[in-house]
Amino acid sequence: MGINPDLGFFVGADPVLHSPTRFPISIEFNDAAVKEIVARGWHVWERDNGVDKDRPVEILLGGTADSLLHYLAFERTALGQDQGHRHLLADKFAPPPRAIGT
Repeated sequence: MGINPDLGFFVGADPVLHSPTRFPISIEFNDAAVKEIVARGWHVWERDNGVDKDRPVEILLGGTADSLLHYLAFERTALGQDQGHRHLLADKFAPPPRAIGT
């Protein structure tokens, strides 16, 4: 999980896919994902692992401070699930939608 305190959002990745690791992890995502996270408070998307074709597509989830507890509950439930199930669960754990710009 990475946090951007300046813009007030976090992005989480599947801990099972990144464990164990011997090196720091760096995950890139685009500005469109950040805009969705900040505008809606919760955003789920697929990240293609272009480096290693043997690894599955990874589900990333981003949220704002208001959705942090939803994210923690999601990770507790989703631990060890395959990426398709993680995506479905992330949609179910989404907090109620908020008006854009609030």
